[in-house]
Amino acid sequence: MCVKMITKIKLETGDLVIDSDEELDTLSGFAARNNSKRGFLFLSKVLGKHYPSCPCKMKELHDSLARNIKPKLQKGSTVVIGFSETATALGYGVYEALGIENSYYQHTTRHKINYPLFLKFSESHSHASSHFLYYPDNPKHQQILRDVANIVFVDDEYTTGNTLLNIINAFREKDLTPNFIATSILDWTNGSNDGQLPSIVSIIKGNFVFIPNQLRKCHQKFVSENLNSITHLSLSNLYGRIGCESLKFNFEKLIKVIPTKNDRVLVIGTGEFMNVAYLLALFLKTYSPEVYVQSTTRSPIIEGNDVISVLTFKDNYAEETDNFLYNVKDKRYDLVYICYETSYSPPEHTLYDQLAQLFPRVIRLIF
Repeated sequence: MCVKMITKIKLETGDLVIDSDEELDTLSGFAARNNSKRGFLFLSKVLGKHYPSCPCKMKELHDSLARNIKPKLQKGSTVVIGFSETATALGYGVYEALGIENSYYQHTTRHKINYPLFLKFSESHSHASSHFLYYPDNPKHQQILRDVANIVFVDDEYTTGNTLLNIINAFREKDLTPNFIATSILDWTNGSNDGQLPSIVSIIKGNFVFIPNQLRKCHQKFVSENLNSITHLSLSNLYGRIGCESLKFNFEKLIKVIPTKNDRVLVIGTGEFMNVAYLLALFLKTYSPEVYVQSTTRSPIIEGNDVISVLTFKDNYAEETDNFLYNVKDKRYDLVYICYETSYSPPEHTLYDQLAQLFPRVIRLIF
């Protein structure tokens, strides 16, 4: 039986008053965004993004969400779509846990790549509002999309449901009106959008009110979205940006340095490239009991509350956007892996250099 509780969190940007299940504390912390559109953030402990997460706990979450999605699927093909940049690994994990035939996984992206664009939609509250969804390049996936019976959207949380409605409307404009299902860790929609939202499968449902601090102004303006970004030819087309199925890696051959059972290990994904970092962390758990995974992000969060430390650097995609890595430099790790899908990083991407000053062994892995 879930116990309801009311929590009041004081942030630099305002007060967050939450009415939710008691379990929320085990799944999420709290932080202040440096964003005038939305001054708060539910800082997930099981997402592997802004907070070091145990890959086994992440897998348990994926399995739990998938079990509750399955009864809602109609007969026919299924596309699972993760929302970038936060839910790319969550979306893949849910897709893999579903284990269904005649399906594939794809995530939205903030990057312009050299593939035909299928649709574009916006996340109005975000620091980087544009989402792109490209045509899948696999003919099998193209056929699945044409005949799709179910589309499952995956995000870490739904607050108002506006972004969800934006992508659904974009699909409807393409004359695709399948069975829409949404899933997330947290669901705060509570009947918003006049009943237009699809069925939402979540771990936590609740309500909250954010009371902004009217006297506070945002800190320095960060560069979080380059709308004139160039087309990149070097971005991966294997891991979900234009569609994928189950990802299999022979990490024993790919990874030259394996941790010992006494090593405390961190695996870092970069930006949207989180799937492989999550899978690598799962693999490394067979060698060390203390393995964690998280990712760099564009999201500007203010140090304080559950954000204990911040590293700042430019992105590895040569788009000159500010990137951050939270809650790392205050920790102790014996071995750190950084996972890249880019073979080249500009000099301004100083992540490796900063980590090498903090930890004894830092290894770059390029996929």
